[in-house]
Amino acid sequence: MDRQLKYALLMVYSCWPLIIAAGIGLAIVTSGMSDVLLLPMGIATVSLHIIVYGRIISQAVPGRPATNWEILKEYSRHYLLTAVITGVVFLVPRLLVARLASSTGIYYPASIGVHAALSMLTIYVWPLVFLRRSSVGAILAGVSYLWSNLAASVWILVVVSVTQVLHGVGLLVFRTYLSGWSYAVLFSIGVVTAFLLFMSFAAALHTLLSNRRDS
Repeated sequence: MDRQLKYALLMVYSCWPLIIAAGIGLAIVTSGMSDVLLLPMGIATVSLHIIVYGRIISQAVPGRPATNWEILKEYSRHYLLTAVITGVVFLVPRLLVARLASSTGIYYPASIGVHAALSMLTIYVWPLVFLRRSSVGAILAGVSYLWSNLAASVWILVVVSVTQVLHGVGLLVFRTYLSGWSYAVLFSIGVVTAFLLFMSFAAALHTLLSNRRDS
């Protein structure tokens, strides 16, 4: 097994209880299954993402915050600001897809494709948000780093694209059938996609740190 993959798997495995909770929360929020749970689950899911990312960072970079409260206090502002900026920027291609793909049959796969492409574009942005404790600078540096290291990033890009496709399939199954087994499919895929999401973060972080040491 590739050293980079081993590193990513080990770092993510140590956070597995939080990853399961994050995957279920993400499934509930994105599926829109409950208006009552939407806000509290949204806050909880975002917090879990920050905590897991922060724990991965603390394992890789000595001296970084390691407790849940310290992680939230240290990184929440930069994470949320980056999420808002990327959300606004990414809104333009999403609106174009919604406008051009008038039929539902075309819109859904096109929407998944756009979301996957945008997620791949930011694979180095999120680790840099935590490493640099910045937002705009991390976005610019992350996109630039991807462009300069595209060949070495191919397998991470594949993981991210698979993650987005699985997530889209889970939502489609749930919204199509709305039965007991579709809930099981939704939650199972939610946990798998959360694991892949955090694994791609750890792998991207490992790439950044390895190149930093080699330079």
